[in-house]
Amino acid sequence: MKTLEPLEHLLARLLGDLPASVDPDWSEYVLELFTAEQDRIIQTIRETIYSFHGDPGRRSEHIEYLQTELSKLSDRYYALLPDSAERHPEHLVLQTLLAALNYIYRSLQELYGVAFNDQLKVPLALKASFIAENRKMAFKILRALTSAGEDRALLRLIADYLDVLSRPVYRPVHNSRELDYQLHWVQSLHALAQAYSGDELRARLFPELVHLNFNYFPVICYYTRMLQTNDAEVEFYQEELVRVAEKLRDLRSIPINIHYGYEQGTESLGYILAKALEEEAATLKKKLRIQSRITYKKWENMLFTPFFLHAAATMEQVIYFFRVLIEIGFFVHRKKVVYFDYVAKHVETDGQQGFSPGSVKNKYNNPKHATAEKVKEVFLNAVRWINDNPPMD
Repeated sequence: MKTLEPLEHLLARLLGDLPASVDPDWSEYVLELFTAEQDRIIQTIRETIYSFHGDPGRRSEHIEYLQTELSKLSDRYYALLPDSAERHPEHLVLQTLLAALNYIYRSLQELYGVAFNDQLKVPLALKASFIAENRKMAFKILRALTSAGEDRALLRLIADYLDVLSRPVYRPVHNSRELDYQLHWVQSLHALAQAYSGDELRARLFPELVHLNFNYFPVICYYTRMLQTNDAEVEFYQEELVRVAEKLRDLRSIPINIHYGYEQGTESLGYILAKALEEEAATLKKKLRIQSRITYKKWENMLFTPFFLHAAATMEQVIYFFRVLIEIGFFVHRKKVVYFDYVAKHVETDGQQGFSPGSVKNKYNNPKHATAEKVKEVFLNAVRWINDNPPMD
């Protein structure tokens, strides 16, 4: 290919006049020659693209052609590199050539991102150049997460993936999109590990993995298990339902680039976990209805009788009043959960959409099913508001 021929001519000239050994001055001389040649080639490409007068079809066709030729040329010379790490003059020349080809390839992607085809085969030398960089960042990431006390199971999953990146034979990278995702993933977690530590690092890890769309199946399974409710630790399903709603709200607020991910073309990590939370919420609602029916029978011999109260107050003020009484221990004869359940069952709005100025009265005066459902909805909204707006000290 004429565009890349100057690099091959330079390679032939240097290989025909090699010194006996590698010295710093000669290495700098070789680097300067290849750098100047790569810059001239990029300028030639710019001029060629400009001559198309903005024709997107011709531009895309030419960029794809350059990508293919760069990969072929790079792979041919990459195969000539020895396995040993010894520095010989011919090895240095080949490595400098491959670095120049990598630079041209990445420049095409940066300059002509719209026309650049990220599904084409990526040069082997370009993939290899990221392995050493990934290893350095991987060590710092794992050290920071370990020091922060991250869960061992999740830490092991991240360590396994970082190990895969340093040994691409286990998950070969075929195109630029996969390569860019892996590099961006490592760089993002490395930046996180550099900027934060301890609990702050742990708190930011999950949103970052969702943002990066790390839809790695073991990670999906891990977080799905973490989102499931442990019935042995639940005293009242109403509050657990509020927590699930808050998790779902926070999850949906995380921006996700759905066009990139560990598994391309599949559902994002955020979408999968959101569906899991929706299913968890549906299950909790069923359990709450069962718990409500059981608890309701206990009020036949209640400690105080149902009351009738007229008040000009907002929903937040009325529910907060009951919340304060319960939390400070004003009612001490039963568990807190029982009193919360009492408020949920015995306070309603008499046809109002909220506790705006109007009547707050005993639900027994209006036992319709619709009213009961409304009470639950209003109470849930009140609890959510209280959690979002804690009282000032």
